[in-house]
Order: sequence, then C-alpha cells, then structure tokens
Amino acid sequence: MESCSGKRHMPKWAENLLIWCCPAFTLILVFLCIPNSLTIRKKVIVFCLILLFGLIITRLIFLFRSCRAVGAKIWRCTVWAILLIILFFFGLFCLSLGEHHRSTAKDAQRQFETSVEEILPDAISVPLDLGSPKSVVLHEYLDFWVIFHTRSYTLLCQYGDAEYHAAKTALESRYGFRTELMDNRYHDNPDKQQFEPYVEIGDDHFRFLYPNDADDQTWEFYKRSILVVTNDVAHEIGYILFDDIDLDYVNDLTEFINVYCGWKYVRS
Repeated sequence: MESCSGKRHMPKWAENLLIWCCPAFTLILVFLCIPNSLTIRKKVIVFCLILLFGLIITRLIFLFRSCRAVGAKIWRCTVWAILLIILFFFGLFCLSLGEHHRSTAKDAQRQFETSVEEILPDAISVPLDLGSPKSVVLHEYLDFWVIFHTRSYTLLCQYGDAEYHAAKTALESRYGFRTELMDNRYHDNPDKQQFEPYVEIGDDHFRFLYPNDADDQTWEFYKRSILVVTNDVAHEIGYILFDDIDLDYVNDLTEFINVYCGWKYVRS
C-alpha cells in the first residue's frame, strides 16, 4: 500500500512491519497485564480475537494512509468497523456463555445426588450418608462455550468437632480412594505426565475416588471424576462431581480443582 506523501523517515519494510505488529502486540500486552482467572479455553478465544482486532486495526491504518478517494475510504472503513463490532459482540457472547456459579442450601443433598445418578451413576452410593452436619450447601459451577461444556457440583458439609471426626473416619470404610498414579493425558500419548491421586490447597485435602460409568468403564480423571475434600480446620467434608468429556488433558491438579472444578468460587 503506497502512501500519498513522498517523504519517508524509515525503510518501507520497517514501517510496514511496525504497522502490522504494533496494534496486535499492544493489545496482547494489555491483556497479559490484566489479572484474570480465565480458563485455558477462554484464553485461547481472547487471544484469537485480539489477533483479529489487531489485524483489522492494521488494515484500517493502511486504508487511511492510502491514496484512495475519500468515498472509497469511507465505505471500506465502514465495512471494517462493522466487522470489528461483530467480533466484539461475538467475543462477549462466547465469554458470557462461560462461567456460572450458584450456591444453595435448599434441598442440596438431593440435587447433588441427582447429578451423580445422571453423570456417574455407579461411582458412589446414593443417597449419601452424611452423618450429622450443621450445614449442607450445594455449589454448582458451569462453563459453557458453544458445543463444549464443563460441569462441576460440590456438596459441602460443615460439622461440629466430634461429628466431623466421626464422619471423616467413616469415609475410609465407605469409599475406595485411588492410590495409583493418574495420567494427565491419554494413555498412549507420549507427552503424558503422572500425578498423585491427591492434592492439598491450603487447609483443604482432596482425594479422588474410582469413578465408573454405567458400563463399568473407568474414565480419565480429567473427564469425569468424583473427589472427596476434607478440612480439619473448618471441620468440613465435601464431595465434588466433575464432568467434561471434551477436556483432553490437565497440567496441574491445583489449577484443575480451582478452575475446572470451580473450587475458587467455593472458597471466594
């Protein structure tokens, strides 16, 4: 694209490189500087939208610098501006589909058990034997994007001192916890890593159960799983049901629990 001015202060290739790179690079830097807790999927969406925004801005810069007639510039600018607006609202739509969290104490146990019977009917016996909790709260976390979705349901029970220790002791005889290392990717993937079937986040101690579907097939933990969390300080016991059959791998158990299982909302 040639400029209408004959004066040039730097080589044409350098000038064009700056125009192509600066808008997108600046937007990416701004995004990286803003603290966020977006999932990897949403970060990819935002990154792609930023690149598109940058390229469109670059195209507008070249358009304004060209020798085209004013009328030609106006209608071309209008087209690119409309495209920018469409991309902006598309991005808002994709992100707004995403994370939703709600918590309720009303009929919490029954709602959780209904979700278990729908997603992993043979993974854990229902109704749950919760003992004598002081409070029972259900946290529902949903993350939707077009045809992909993540679902997580956390049933969090708080106990008195004696009741907590009795309920915690009963967990050991009532459930079978995983003891073997867990692969973070498909078994035949050469890049797979292995995790211990437990993790601590602050005072919360998480352990994985053996989740089996109706056909007695063991799912990868990052697709479908049930976790039990105990907190000796707060005297809490929780049950987490996770479901995302489109998730192909995880790199960190803490991120998996906080972000994908929505635990960050439970503790917020």
